[in-house]
Amino acid sequence: MIRELTPIRFALCMMIFAHHAYSYAAGGAPAVAAFFMLSGFCMTLGYQDKILSGSVNYIDYLKIRFAKFFPIHWIT
Repeated sequence: MIRELTPIRFALCMMIFAHHAYSYAAGGAPAVAAFFMLSGFCMTLGYQDKILSGSVNYIDYLKIRFAKFFPIHWIT
């Protein structure tokens, strides 16, 4: 199901890019909101089995996310 939603996420991402790069009127806040909702749904769907089984540790999840994004944030 996530594969079917990827083109929609890509289209929303391109709308946001066009809004920022070219002041295209069709992007902006509605596209950002839709992109975040769809991405959150995809993440939840991907973690569904782990969440329901109780094998997800919130602290470990945050450590993984921190290790993934903090170096990029620090470099930029």
